[in-house]
Amino acid sequence: IMYTIRKMTRLDIEPVGEIEAISFGDPWSKKSMEDIFTYGDNHYYVAIEDNRIIGFAGIMKVLDEADLVNIAVNPIYRGKGVGKLLMEEILHQSKELNIAKITLEVRASNFSAIRMYNKFDFVHIATRKDYYVNPIENALIMQREL
Repeated sequence: IMYTIRKMTRLDIEPVGEIEAISFGDPWSKKSMEDIFTYGDNHYYVAIEDNRIIGFAGIMKVLDEADLVNIAVNPIYRGKGVGKLLMEEILHQSKELNIAKITLEVRASNFSAIRMYNKFDFVHIATRKDYYVNPIENALIMQREL
């Protein structure tokens, strides 16, 4: 199966928003998605198969650090290496952007995501109590030096 990765554009907001809505209990609004292109130093990428967006990931850069703000894959395509491909793209682009470390939050119960982050050398550095809603849950803060 051939997936391609490219930079996200404003035209991708709708399909990315759909993946966001089915992936998260507290999804971003369309306005928040549009703000990616207006505020901050954001770098978002989409995974595509047959001209359809099947996943996306994005970082927000501040000085020489980045926050992995979002990564999600359409449930139909989960477990097929799409998340891994997006993660590889994020790490590649982060090096190009001279980012020294990447931080992320992940639901404490999201074992498949935690496993993937561990494979990419992210380590658990702290916990944020009750960070997530729908349902309320702790977030693990994970970090990787580049």
